[in-house]
Parts: sequence; C-alpha cells; structure tokens
Amino acid sequence: MRQLEKLETAHIAHLQYEYAQREAKYQETIHLIQEDYARFRKEVDKEVALKDIIIERGEQFNHVLKKELVVAQNIIRTPMIFNKASKDLNTDKYMTYNHQTMGDETFEDRVKLLKSRQATPSNAPLSP
Repeated sequence: MRQLEKLETAHIAHLQYEYAQREAKYQETIHLIQEDYARFRKEVDKEVALKDIIIERGEQFNHVLKKELVVAQNIIRTPMIFNKASKDLNTDKYMTYNHQTMGDETFEDRVKLLKSRQATPSNAPLSP
C-alpha cells in the first residue's frame, strides 16, 4: 500500500512537472504572439500615418493646382495680361493645338490677334 502511495505520489509529481513544463511553453508562445502582434500593430500604425500624410500632401498639391488654374484662366481672359504673358513666354515657340479653345475662338486665333496688336504701335491712332 505504501509502495502504491509512493508510486502515485511520484506519478502525480511527474504529471505536475509535465503540466508546469507545458504551461511555461504555452506562456512563452503567448508572449511571443503578443510581441508579434504589438510589432505588427506599430507597423500598421506607421503605414496608416504615412497614408494620411500622402493624402494630405496630395490634397495640398491639388489645392495649389486649382489656385494656379484660376490664375491661368484669369490671365487668358484678360487681354493685356495675356499679351504680356505671351511675350514673356515666347508663345510663338510653342506648339498650339486647335482643340484648346477659349470661348468661341481657338488658342491660335487668340495668339494671332495678340500678335497683330503687338505689330501696331501703341501710340498710333486706331483706324475706324
């Protein structure tokens, strides 16, 4: 009986030891998974922050382009400013396309009109 109790006690101690080993192994695995998840979460947060920065810069860039478009439209619509801008940019050196229209006239018609205005002296009387 005492031998049986000793065997049972030894067996119970052995089972408790194996249980402690398994529990330690599982705790280590859980810890590794938690570390991996924390690392993954940091990387995802960085990517989301980077995406937000890229979107914000894109919106700022679009905003600047919209402002420049408004300025360019105002230059095109104002003959005096368009004339000066075409002189400064040497528009005769650039290729123009017929499909670029401004109102009822094409871009080429507008350039020809401006060049004809440049050809007449500014102090010459206008012919009726």
